[in-house]
Amino acid sequence: MSLSVTATDNGTVSSRQYSVDGGTTWLSANAAVTLSAEGTTTVRYRATDSGGNVSETGSLTVRIDRTAPAVTVTGLDADGAYGDSQRPKPVVTTADPVSGVATTTTTLDGAAITPGQPLDLWRLPLGGHELTVKAVDRAGNTTTKTVRFTTRASFDDLATLLPRLTAEKLVTAQGEQRLTVRLGQARAHADAGRLSQARAVLDSFATAAGDPALVPDAAAGAALARDARAVKGGLTG
Repeated sequence: MSLSVTATDNGTVSSRQYSVDGGTTWLSANAAVTLSAEGTTTVRYRATDSGGNVSETGSLTVRIDRTAPAVTVTGLDADGAYGDSQRPKPVVTTADPVSGVATTTTTLDGAAITPGQPLDLWRLPLGGHELTVKAVDRAGNTTTKTVRFTTRASFDDLATLLPRLTAEKLVTAQGEQRLTVRLGQARAHADAGRLSQARAVLDSFATAAGDPALVPDAAAGAALARDARAVKGGLTG
């Protein structure tokens, strides 16, 4: 950063000086002064005329910030694998001690979200996802941090989701009852090694999840059907 000290006098200004150590040491400011120390610096300045008279000392604060903000994300594991019944709560912390953080934006798969709020993972497609935080400080330095994670479905996830979605009135009580019965049947077949029967019941579960009389919320129905088909696809042997 460059700054100049100017002065006027009814006689002749012989010198201009500046100090960055509280006035202990004075350096020439007859030419432009370059400051390079990162952080906050208090610059004192004065002028002397040809008669030896010294002006009052002025001061200004200079902040030089070359370092981008620090960004921390907690509550969501990098490269973590989550069942889609889980509700992780990502918390974003930013810091910039020199100029301060000007803006912070957080997105999940490109859509803006509010950090600190639980994520209903069942609303996301199964597979890979990216939570991205972009922080910009008042000097224009930018930090972008991305946390990647994956979602998957299981019998346990479906068993957890059904009562929750019913409590949220996205699934009817009758729908929960029917789907829970079919889920239990499919799981029993799978545990016993009867995989073809398990797959058939999971197909029936997916069909029932698409019935608006049982699951009036279209997004919930689609997610339950998708999860059932994903669990079906994972049955091998």
